[in-house]
Amino acid sequence: MQELLAPVRRGIWGLFDNGLISATNFLTMVLLARVLSIEAFGKFTLAYSVLLFFNSAQSALVIQPHTVQGAVRSGDEYRQYTSATAVLQTGFAAIAAALVAIGAMVCRVMDWSFDSLLFALVPAVIAWQCQEFVRRAMYTRLNAFGAFLNDLLSYGGQLVGVALLWQLDLLNPESAILVLALTSFLGTLLGAWQIRGHFATILPRQKLHETFQLNWQFGKWLLGGNLAARASEALYPIFAAGIIGLAAPGALKAVQTLLGPTNVWVNALEPTFAPRVARIYSTQGTAALRAFVLKLQIGIAICMGTYAVIVSALATQLLERIYGPEYATYGWLLAVVSMSYTLAALRIPFVMGLEAMNRTGSVFGAYLLAAIVNLTFGIGAIALFGIKGLGAGILLYMGTVAVSLWVQYSRATGRPLAPVIARAAQTRLHTAEQAGVDR
Repeated sequence: MQELLAPVRRGIWGLFDNGLISATNFLTMVLLARVLSIEAFGKFTLAYSVLLFFNSAQSALVIQPHTVQGAVRSGDEYRQYTSATAVLQTGFAAIAAALVAIGAMVCRVMDWSFDSLLFALVPAVIAWQCQEFVRRAMYTRLNAFGAFLNDLLSYGGQLVGVALLWQLDLLNPESAILVLALTSFLGTLLGAWQIRGHFATILPRQKLHETFQLNWQFGKWLLGGNLAARASEALYPIFAAGIIGLAAPGALKAVQTLLGPTNVWVNALEPTFAPRVARIYSTQGTAALRAFVLKLQIGIAICMGTYAVIVSALATQLLERIYGPEYATYGWLLAVVSMSYTLAALRIPFVMGLEAMNRTGSVFGAYLLAAIVNLTFGIGAIALFGIKGLGAGILLYMGTVAVSLWVQYSRATGRPLAPVIARAAQTRLHTAEQAGVDR
């Protein structure tokens, strides 16, 4: 237990930071769900899913490579690497914004109602990505307090801005997205000043090319896995909206928001424990890795399981009290999503172990399989059973991810499931035969 608590104590500001983000996102989503109609909240949810989709690609190609590669560099080498990564980040954000702008123009030409929302999303994509880069650069240099201050401005300002629009009777999906863009831009400006010492005065062109190659080699499998997962998660509510109506993604986001408090510590698991998992594997081997991952699994199961049981038992009352009677009929969906969140948290130690063993291809394979299942059987369930099929598809998707990662992790650590099951069956058979002989 001591080895689990030590990283947490060292990363206390990281926990505060994740708590701030989770709390402000929770309050913002609750406010939007209460003020907007369920259809308007569904529109906002779809736009927010686009931000998360591009954030997944950014994480694989920019954030995670910088976290690992930047941590082992110092002096001019670190500053040149960070400067080159910042250039790549700027280019990636511009490409993402251009794709959103193209989508907005297509919607306008086709006379679809999402054009104004997508145009509002263009600056939000750029600002959100840049703010995420500067805050994570501070984490690379172990400056979680600086990241906390930056997020206090960005995410705290987001909540204040949405509340102000509500009081002025100006709150709608488009204005909410523009508030997110403005506060993220302010966070980017503050962050650029906070990490001003991270940048080189001169950046050789060759260094830019080398950094691109380095980040690509590190992140290509993570990119595939992240995009497969995010595409599936983003497209699923879109298909649900098309088949069932805009109320479906709105109801889903509402129940997910009630599980947001778990993100305070779930989002802190990777930055807190991933370095520890990598060191254990490199210094103590596979047996020690398995033991530590098992301890993490037990702790996660206790925490998430307890929260899921409580929320499920009070599902209808919570939805009615927080959102209003319009959402009270979705208590069953809250119970289903709470189970899927538990499975999602339990998969994290498997991912840490596979990354420590440099098995990122296995992570990609697990997410790809789950995406295929989600976009076939999951959508089929929606078409056949409506909103209840939505819940079944969510549980099927996350269950597929968790089981696939469990299988890959078991193989990678030398404990493939088939021989284990065979040995267990053989032991039971031998025990039964012995009991027969004794009789």
